[in-house]
Amino acid sequence: MSKIFQKIRTWFSDKKVLICVRVFFILLLLVSASGIAYERIMASRNENTWDDIIGQVQITRPPITIPQTTPSSTPSPTLIPTVAPTPIPTVEPTPMQSLLPSATPEPTPEVTVTPEPTPVPTPEPTPTPIPTPDVSVEDLYASLRQQNEDMIGWVSVDGTKINYPVMHTKSDIHYYLYKDFYGKYSAYGVPYVYGSYDLGEVDNIVLYGHHMKNGSMFSNLIHYQRKKYNYWASHRYVNFDTFELGYGTYEIFAVINAKANNANDSTNYRYFSEKVEFESKEDFDAFIKEVKRRDLFDTGITPQYGDDLLTLVTCEFTHKNGRLVVLARKVQ
Repeated sequence: MSKIFQKIRTWFSDKKVLICVRVFFILLLLVSASGIAYERIMASRNENTWDDIIGQVQITRPPITIPQTTPSSTPSPTLIPTVAPTPIPTVEPTPMQSLLPSATPEPTPEVTVTPEPTPVPTPEPTPTPIPTPDVSVEDLYASLRQQNEDMIGWVSVDGTKINYPVMHTKSDIHYYLYKDFYGKYSAYGVPYVYGSYDLGEVDNIVLYGHHMKNGSMFSNLIHYQRKKYNYWASHRYVNFDTFELGYGTYEIFAVINAKANNANDSTNYRYFSEKVEFESKEDFDAFIKEVKRRDLFDTGITPQYGDDLLTLVTCEFTHKNGRLVVLARKVQ
C-alpha cells in the first residue's frame, strides 16, 4: 500500500499533472455554471411567455358560486295531529215563559261541533340559484384561441401557480410535452389533454403537466400530499373551462401516489389516466373503490355514478418514475 501511495504522491507532484487537474475542475465549474445560467434563461423566457399569454386575457374569469341547498324561508313547524276533544253539548237557556207549567214538550238542545285545525304544510327548501356568467368562455379567451386553435380551454386552482391554457392534439397527444403555446421548444411544455377523445364523449378528462423546479406548471399539485397542513381543505376546487363544455368547477376527492411502470394494476398511474369511460355503474363503483383504497387521505367525498371526473397528473420525485394523480368531480 505504501508503494501505491508513494506513486500517487509522485504523480501529483508533477506540475503537468497539477495543471491538467486544475483545468479539469475549471471546466467542470464552467459547465455547471453554464447549465445553471441556461436554466435561469429558459425559466425567464418561460415566465415572459406566460406573462404575455395571461396578459392577453383581458377580463377575469367570472365567479361561479358552488351550488348549495338552502331554504328560501324559515319553514313553519309541522303540526302534530291532535284529536279534538268531544264537545260538551251546549243547552240553550230556557225562556222564562217555559218555566211555567205547560203541556208543550221542551225543544231538543243543538250540539255545536268544533272543526279540527288544518296542519300547515312544511315548504320544500329551494336550491340557491347559480349565477350564469355574463361572459362566455369563447369571449374570455378569444385572442388566444385565434393564435393557436390547439387551445381548448384553461385550467386554474385558486391560491396556486396553476393558471394555464390547456392544449389538445388528437393526432399526437404528447405534442405539447416539450412545446410552448406557440409551438417552440420548451422544457416546460404546456398542460394538455392526455387522450385523443372529444371532451364531451368521456366520463373522465385527464390533464398532464410538468413538475418544474421553479414551481410552475403542475408543481403545486405536490402540496396536496401534505395532508397535515390541510392544504386540500383550502385548495379543494379546480377550475377547468373549455370551449366545448363551458365553465367548469371540480372538487378534488382523492390524491394518489403511483408510478410509470408496466404493472397491470393501480400502482401504474395509467390505471387512472387511461380510464376515461365507464361501461356501467358497477364499473364506475369498482374504479372509485380502488381510488379510495389508494387515496393518501380521506376527503370524505365519494363520487356517484354519473358524475363527470377530472384527473390531473404530474411527476413525483420521492421515488423513481413517480407520478402524482389528483382526481376531482364536477360540481358546477
